Amino acid sequence: MQEVELIKTDGKTRRFRNLTYRKTRKYILREAFSAQMFYVLMTGSFLAGYLEYLGLDANTSAVLMQLPYLAAAVQLIAPLFYESRSHRMKYFIGLFVAYRMLVAGIGLLALVRGSAALRAAGFCALILSGYSCNYFGEPAFNEFLTNVVPAKLRGRFMSRRDACMIAGGAVSSIVMGQVLDRFRGADRAGLGYTVLFAVAAVVIVVNFICMSRFCEPPVRTGRVRLRLADVFRIPLSNPGYRKFILFHIIYNFSVYVAFAYYSIYQVRNLGLPYTVISLLSLAENLARVFASRYWGRQPSRRSLPQVLLRAIVILAVIHCLWIVMCPATAPFLLPVVHIGGGFAWAGVAVSLLTVNFLFAPRKSRTVYFALNACTGLVTGFLASLVGSAIGRALIGKSLRLGPLLLTGENVIFLVSGFGLLATALYVKCVLREDAVTAD
Repeated sequence: MQEVELIKTDGKTRRFRNLTYRKTRKYILREAFSAQMFYVLMTGSFLAGYLEYLGLDANTSAVLMQLPYLAAAVQLIAPLFYESRSHRMKYFIGLFVAYRMLVAGIGLLALVRGSAALRAAGFCALILSGYSCNYFGEPAFNEFLTNVVPAKLRGRFMSRRDACMIAGGAVSSIVMGQVLDRFRGADRAGLGYTVLFAVAAVVIVVNFICMSRFCEPPVRTGRVRLRLADVFRIPLSNPGYRKFILFHIIYNFSVYVAFAYYSIYQVRNLGLPYTVISLLSLAENLARVFASRYWGRQPSRRSLPQVLLRAIVILAVIHCLWIVMCPATAPFLLPVVHIGGGFAWAGVAVSLLTVNFLFAPRKSRTVYFALNACTGLVTGFLASLVGSAIGRALIGKSLRLGPLLLTGENVIFLVSGFGLLATALYVKCVLREDAVTAD
């Protein structure tokens, strides 16, 4: 079966040659490198430090750092827009550029005079607007990836793409970590963040140049106009995909209940310099690079759900190790959790998107991707609220678990680890290849 459905335009059949696809795939890899550079600059420990610089407390920062996932709700209406359009590339390129410009605009908040609440409101407006653009464009971009990467190449290509993203993230993390540490050491943190956002602006331009070199295969549009109800009805009427959506909800809750706290904990509780965090991120990224090759070969040896299961189990163990993280254990545990986490995240990155392709029928695939992404990411935001509520409830308190004395952050890490173990159990018992519904 052809990966790209050819359509007739002006009485002629457009055939896209393999050479054109190969060139497009090369630019996809370059785009992934620059996209991850931008993502690292605008998230994680850099964002946690910037929010602290703006005067926001840890629990408020944890919620604000998860705001992007609330914007995922726009994916519910994205299929209504795209399903009637055979050429979608210009839309997702424009949306991705708008997303990056709006998110980079948070750099201007340091100039806002007034309370921290006013800056937080500005942060919310920019982040929600920016990520709404991003998530509105993602279904079309995922469909584009499906069309330009044949199924037989998908596993290996996705591992290469993930490796490029890892490399881009490593460059951003190491270089900017050293820059920020030098400015912070000179008591000029504000100037350091100015440099960070200036670099982000350059990356936006480079990323746009890469995307402008894409060659888009047209897709056959649906004959029946979609309604909003169809965005729910079509995926939920597929028994196999219902199981995948439920998996994605459990998985996202387990990951995002503690996701922001990993960066916040290193910056505020452990007081690590950005350079140390960057070196740990480098170790994690190198582990992901080498592990991506390993995980990329696994689908040829065992089923895709089994590959995903192994990756999630390892990730659950890593998250549980954060339960005993404190200044005394950090020198020993931090390298373990970062390197082990890199290995596990590589497996999740390689297998999760491919399993999504496996469970989503070819027809109206954009609809399936949209509902799944929306439910998963909105669940992630709600999970961050749960994590923040736990953190606020345990401020100045601790819980004893056997010989362990757990702070609020440790309890949040515990919830995340056990949630991932429950996710792995769900994959083993429910999310099997025999649950896939035929196209």
